[in-house]
Amino acid sequence: MRKCVKDVAPPKRRLSAGMVLIVLVLLLGSYSAAFAFDIPIGSEDWKLRLDNSLRYFLQYRIADQDEAILNSPNGDDGDRNFDKGIVSNRVDLLTELDLVNSEKGWGIRFSGAFWYDQRYHDRFDNDSVGTVNFLDENGNPTVNRLYKHADRYYAGPSGELLDAFVFGKVNAGEVPIYFKLGRHIYSWGQSFLDPFHGISYGQMPLDLAKAQAQPGVEVKEVFRPLNNFSVIAQFPSGLQLAGQYFLQWERNLLPEAMTYFGNGDVCVDGEGALMLAPGFFARHGRDIEAARHRDFGLSVQYGKDTDTYGFYYRRFSDKMPTVILTLDDYTYHAAYKSNIDLFGASYATMIMATSIGAEISYRRHMPLNSSAIAIASNAQLPDDGDILGPTGDVMFGLINFFRMLKKTPLWDCGNWILEFDYARWMSVDDPYGAFKGSDSYHGVDRVTRDSGNVIFVFTPQYMQIFPGVDLSVPISINYGLFGVGPCIANNGEGDGNFGLGLNFDFFTKYKLNFTYSNFFGKLGDSAGSAAGRGNYGLYKDRDFISATFKVDF
Repeated sequence: MRKCVKDVAPPKRRLSAGMVLIVLVLLLGSYSAAFAFDIPIGSEDWKLRLDNSLRYFLQYRIADQDEAILNSPNGDDGDRNFDKGIVSNRVDLLTELDLVNSEKGWGIRFSGAFWYDQRYHDRFDNDSVGTVNFLDENGNPTVNRLYKHADRYYAGPSGELLDAFVFGKVNAGEVPIYFKLGRHIYSWGQSFLDPFHGISYGQMPLDLAKAQAQPGVEVKEVFRPLNNFSVIAQFPSGLQLAGQYFLQWERNLLPEAMTYFGNGDVCVDGEGALMLAPGFFARHGRDIEAARHRDFGLSVQYGKDTDTYGFYYRRFSDKMPTVILTLDDYTYHAAYKSNIDLFGASYATMIMATSIGAEISYRRHMPLNSSAIAIASNAQLPDDGDILGPTGDVMFGLINFFRMLKKTPLWDCGNWILEFDYARWMSVDDPYGAFKGSDSYHGVDRVTRDSGNVIFVFTPQYMQIFPGVDLSVPISINYGLFGVGPCIANNGEGDGNFGLGLNFDFFTKYKLNFTYSNFFGKLGDSAGSAAGRGNYGLYKDRDFISATFKVDF
């Protein structure tokens, strides 16, 4: 008895959702036991282990398309491509390989992801050639196509290397020093649920497409690894010193144009086109990436009893883009700001069986929410690490609460998480007058001086509802309490989403999850296109239900 514990061409052969699931079950039944194992290498000190997670995901749109979004010339393609019905029919494989000497604390880790989504090989529902932003090889608008980046990350079959690092431990007297070198995730701060307000913002790239598809997902689950060197020194007194130096920069993985959660038709990666007038487009030009110098961070933490204090400094490059439009050749460019300074402090404690975490941070030279920056020529484009758009000083704060549920007549166990986030812009440098918080801007997404957001996830659990079967029922709400956030992707008042799930765990090996997700928020106009007050307004017609089957082996 378990207890409660903390450009796409039609394929030659079409593989339906039902066929995918049948093949998956047959493969698992035949081979999963054979593939889950420690690999013998003839050493008593070193252990080599291979682990795999195979997932099938079926997502179904249940909401009608919104006319305001369909009438938005640069925000309608993803919406038009998927009418009611299946919007994702995907198989994912995550493979992890670990070589570890547990006694010495040394090892190597590799992980990789592989995927295929049949829905993106089927014909899209969009037949509006007059509004589509995809341009073919001859520059003509064309429906039923994907750009190369979306083709790779959404359609597949494709894959990527995730983790690839060495780790180890050395002792300096009584002080153990732990390090990792290579592609790995290492983040700081106390944020559970919001990836934009915390000390960890910009520390790792985010998979924001995954965040949209999984309501209530924790921040750590949407981080993507980067090449970096991280080190932690743990003193016997409870003092911890940590540092991080990045060898690589990557942008966030955004919901790309033409995909279901692509709320804009302008591609951030690779090719793309911005509609300036019917039949007249600006093409994607050279992007302004982060400066060549490397990001880094330092942290000092001290823990005693149930209290932990943390102090942080980070210099980083943003992973969200600002758009620049050049008028001599009508090209657009995604620009990314470098040399952002973050100063932060955190506190964590335990009060009456409730874990409490809090942060406050101050970012200097932070990119602010803006309209596109229009310049006369490519000669005026900035150097790498500059954006031309508005930047400023912004203060952020958050507090969260985590508690386990005790057994009651309504549930066996479970947990809940409550997080409040706050932002206030302090100063602005706006040379082109593009800041959406200026007196001259009156769009629905006009930035306010202060803004706040709340996220609540409540997950009761029911053990052994059938022999070997446990059930959890996650319920999540993300809601903008007041104002409109100052930075790109911050939330707005009345904006948010609601999620409800039924998650079955069979014999702690097989998982079957059902999810309903609803998006809501205010829509308005911005430069002739539909705009949401915050993150979720442009998704208000993308409600969906989904089913996920996963097995670890």
